[in-house]
Amino acid sequence: MDFRSQVLSLLQDHPRDSEGVPIDAQIQIGHQIVTITKDLWEQIIGGTSQSDTTTWVGLINDMAIEFAEILLEKRWSMVFVDEPLFVTSDFPFYVASPEHKRFQIGGKKAVISFPVSPTRTLCFDDLDVNPNRYHKIKNEDADLYNLMTWVNTDSYMISGRDVDEVLYGCLRVKEEHEKSNC
Repeated sequence: MDFRSQVLSLLQDHPRDSEGVPIDAQIQIGHQIVTITKDLWEQIIGGTSQSDTTTWVGLINDMAIEFAEILLEKRWSMVFVDEPLFVTSDFPFYVASPEHKRFQIGGKKAVISFPVSPTRTLCFDDLDVNPNRYHKIKNEDADLYNLMTWVNTDSYMISGRDVDEVLYGCLRVKEEHEKSNC
């Protein structure tokens, strides 16, 4: 469920004024309480996935300090490979935890990754092992990070490699995961 759908679901039974706007409705996003105004409500009910992204970018602008504090509480690591294997996309910052939605960066156990170059990916998580370090991985393990980038992409991926090669690696990781879960 996307951000807009979650808000609509939360407010479906909320009392409304004569124009259909929820009365005295507020939602908490991170540490910020957002009041549902008429203008915001109109954006929400007329929204699309593009407006979800616009809303998300607006929240980042409004809550940059809070988001930075959330990320600073997490363990960071820089994963790297010797060859330029990592891809990026039009939505490169992603939360890789199945129980969290795309924008839930503060969730406990959320694994957050951001490909910063073809050889480096910055990761944030809540693990207690080897904090705040650089971790070299095998070249073939870059495919897992690329798979996560691929599934979180809205429209396009960017790679210096042939896209078929990148997708083959992603599918290899997916198939290995499916076999191990049988």
